Amino acid sequence: MASHNAHDPLRREAHILRQLKPLAMWRGSLVHDMLNRYFVPSLKSGSLIAERDMLQRTLTLADQQFAFSKERRYRSGISKSKAGEQFCALLEHDFGQEIVSDDISRLKEETTRCYANLYQNKSLQDTLRQGTWYSSEINVPFSLEGVTVAAILDLVFFTKDALHVVDWKIGESASSDYAPQMLIYALATVNKWNRSLETIKLWEVNLLKDCITEHTVTEDKLDSAEDFIYRSVSDILSLTEDRSYTELDFHDFDCANTSNTCAYCKFRSLCLKMLHE
Repeated sequence: MASHNAHDPLRREAHILRQLKPLAMWRGSLVHDMLNRYFVPSLKSGSLIAERDMLQRTLTLADQQFAFSKERRYRSGISKSKAGEQFCALLEHDFGQEIVSDDISRLKEETTRCYANLYQNKSLQDTLRQGTWYSSEINVPFSLEGVTVAAILDLVFFTKDALHVVDWKIGESASSDYAPQMLIYALATVNKWNRSLETIKLWEVNLLKDCITEHTVTEDKLDSAEDFIYRSVSDILSLTEDRSYTELDFHDFDCANTSNTCAYCKFRSLCLKMLHE
């Protein structure tokens, strides 16, 4: 439904709402973006950017993005590409919710902690510095059962005897299981680089919690990942029957069955409007 250039105002609204992110997710996207923009290039050059420079650049951009979102400039008609790195659309601003100074202070403190954990982990730095080739935010698509799967990898680098995939995490949750996600990344690397499984290293690096989890890759686990993708695709196709947006009827779809789902959904206002049409 979301389309930035559609004449239908509902489709345009869906595009705007799609850009929204809650405050906690914004912190993660900021750190991801700065690691991609400055940290990884400094690894490539062999001269690691200083921690204080990473932090200062991140906090400066945070101030610029917060101002952009607070002024709701994302609703002014300016495109994401034209706005550049300053583009930001916070869910709280669009929902009219107050963001207090304590929230911003906590965000900056947690960002500081992420970089401190990254730079103090000498073992991680030593592994990263061994790379002979690096690529960040790389799209590694692959085909499964006639469906194209897009895997966006935070960081891929080669060492003498291994291919490493790093997925940066910036969250507090201790219960989230990212193994399926990491194994989909493994499928992508196997399809693109045709590496033997024992040479693929999957690193889930939680910078906020200072925790690194290595996920092993086996044939059985890859089979499970393929099955997960196949079932997910089947679920999607059973809903849409491969019809385009103009062929679908909003009222044919089931509503969410819990109030919490709606309470935290960024499409809530649009959904309610369409329900009552």
